[in-house]
Amino acid sequence: MTYVALRTASPGNDELMIRRLDGSSEIFLGVDADRRQHLLLPSDGQVPEIRVATLKVALRDLYVGGRTTRFIDIECVLEALEEVFEHFVLAVSHQLEVDRSSPARVVEQVLDRWQLFLSGDGPPPSRDMLAALFGEMLLLLDIVRADARRRTDVWGGPFGSRHDFRRGPLAMEVKVTRSHTSRVVTIHGDDQLESPEGGALFLHFVRLEESAQAGRSIPSVVDELLALGVNTESLFTSLTRSGVNIGQLGLLSDIGFEVRERLTFPVDDSMPRIISSSYKNEARPLGVIDVRYQVDLDHALEHALDMVGYMDIVNGLATGESDG
Repeated sequence: MTYVALRTASPGNDELMIRRLDGSSEIFLGVDADRRQHLLLPSDGQVPEIRVATLKVALRDLYVGGRTTRFIDIECVLEALEEVFEHFVLAVSHQLEVDRSSPARVVEQVLDRWQLFLSGDGPPPSRDMLAALFGEMLLLLDIVRADARRRTDVWGGPFGSRHDFRRGPLAMEVKVTRSHTSRVVTIHGDDQLESPEGGALFLHFVRLEESAQAGRSIPSVVDELLALGVNTESLFTSLTRSGVNIGQLGLLSDIGFEVRERLTFPVDDSMPRIISSSYKNEARPLGVIDVRYQVDLDHALEHALDMVGYMDIVNGLATGESDG
């Protein structure tokens, strides 16, 4: 809101409109004549090393509170990164609350973690990848809403976990289709539909239709998650590991999806699948190094959970406890 207020002003060619960050006595935000956002921190004589091309850093003298003060001036030079920069500002502000030793060092520490988020490079993700990610994020949103701690660590798919979601004995695999009628999904490996040892696995099927007018997109779900209070850095890390460049997140707003169907199935003997017990001696035939197959979920429709059953699994993934 501070940046929004500053943009309504009209600075001269060489001026920087500044305003103190709410809740801080030393941190200022600024907007220049080119409408670029600035973060201004009290200078201790050091200039932080900036290793991303989307940010510029300099020392700037400003007349504040009746005297001239030197600030570290960090400028966001890429318009597409403005929203990410705002989260970066908050991350720096929160870090300064616990580390008062050196603003320059704090900026470098935060940048070590945020460097990937503040990059505008990389090709845009494919539509199939975006649809798959959107489906997973719908489930994540349900889980976060049920979790008083607003955690995202249940989402293991971006980090190479065997199942997309796992907490304790419960796991959920998400499969997305953009087909209008088919419920055929592709299974990667003979362990993807293998239940956790001593636990239970479920498959969440999502049918999507791409629509620019749908009103829901990956950026809109990100906004919903952040509004609920999830940790920004953790969420951005998961998205980055999923193949989304956070610096390009705003460009995805026009790629909307409409949810046509969501079904949840227990993955047990009622589910068509190939797992280790499907083989003789529970081992793949010699020389078979990978397995990829398709499952028609129409053969499991009668076993789909109702909404009460689905929410029980969601609550279990949120809290680690389940009635089922």
